[in-house]
Amino acid sequence: EDIEMASYNGKGAFVLPRALQLKNGINTETITGVHTLDYFDSQIQILTNDSGVALDCYLPALKDGAFFVVRSVGGNEIHVRDDATTYAVCATGEACMVACDGSSWYLVIKS
Repeated sequence: EDIEMASYNGKGAFVLPRALQLKNGINTETITGVHTLDYFDSQIQILTNDSGVALDCYLPALKDGAFFVVRSVGGNEIHVRDDATTYAVCATGEACMVACDGSSWYLVIKS
């Protein structure tokens, strides 16, 4: 049955009959200074920080439904934050997921 967009109410479940693949969904990068994310960046960030000091990874402006996963694989910490709050300090091998409701970022998972 075809559904016209004019009658779409957003309450039905969105079902994917097969695996979801995010094109260019993972970014692996070595950072040497402050790293600022925006909405053109991959939602999954695998960041190497071997700079000798902890580095900040800044989240973009608030946007309802936005999320990022950040994993630190270098020798130094990565601080996932915005201008006011540090949501997670990721040491080597650690990761976090942050999500936004449009008014705040929230730490969802830290491991």
